[in-house]
Amino acid sequence: MISLNKADTIRGQIYSQDALALKDQCVFDGSVFTNRFVYRNSFTLYENYLINATFNSKDLSPYYLVSAATPVSSKKKKILQWLEGN
Repeated sequence: MISLNKADTIRGQIYSQDALALKDQCVFDGSVFTNRFVYRNSFTLYENYLINATFNSKDLSPYYLVSAATPVSSKKKKILQWLEGN
């Protein structure tokens, strides 16, 4: 399980084979892959509810490299920078 604190901001991708535990005001600039969401507050626990979370997939930097193994990786492949060896 991956746990996030209140008002955490994630820029990139999260891949969790089990669960992603969220608290209030989490922001995701990118994407999330998980089997289930868990939301906890001081009174109760909710499973597979997104409460007070913001997802901004378009706010991910165009320079962020994604793996071809992720289901929503870009169809257009680019080379970020050529490295010259000696």
